[in-house]
Amino acid sequence: MSEEIKGRLVLPQGKKVPQKPMDRRIVLVICLVSLGFLFFLDQWTKHLTDIHIHGKEPISLIRNVLSLTYVENRGSAFGMMQGQFIIFYIITAILLGVVVFVFLRTPCTKRYIPIFSVAVTLTAGAIGNCYDRIVRGFVIDMIYFEPIDFPVFNVADIYVTVSCFMLVIFFFFVYKDEDLDVYSIRKKKDDVLIKEDPEDKK
Repeated sequence: MSEEIKGRLVLPQGKKVPQKPMDRRIVLVICLVSLGFLFFLDQWTKHLTDIHIHGKEPISLIRNVLSLTYVENRGSAFGMMQGQFIIFYIITAILLGVVVFVFLRTPCTKRYIPIFSVAVTLTAGAIGNCYDRIVRGFVIDMIYFEPIDFPVFNVADIYVTVSCFMLVIFFFFVYKDEDLDVYSIRKKKDDVLIKEDPEDKK
């Protein structure tokens, strides 16, 4: 390879090699399939709880540590805000709007795969519990962590909690400010400046 060609392949110091974007339609299909699977898993565990534990003694998985029980939760995650269904619906609608915004703004590159993954998981948790409130009038919780008498929770709660935790990790320790500029609503001046014609400077 000639020195001239090599020189063309060398990027300026400090510049990142641009990643080839994936087809957004393919990313959308993958996200929807993943969302469907997570939603099904959440509903399946609630269905099994309703069939096998409802009205029966809790099942101990780890003695005095972890058990499965049946609780009808008419509040939010971990039993908070009992009976405030309208608030939950509003929060879920806002969350779905934010997820759509994030999906449209997020570049379809490997760098942002974790963002897509978290968005899908968070959405699955929100939809899973919202579906229960609409269909059943309550959310079925079944996982009880005994040592600290933690509120009974379900798989959808795990989705939401883990997603929020991972978002904090990503935004503070993984992604840099320039990586998150894609979510900025205000356009930076650098994005709208038009390069001056050299002739105009004369």
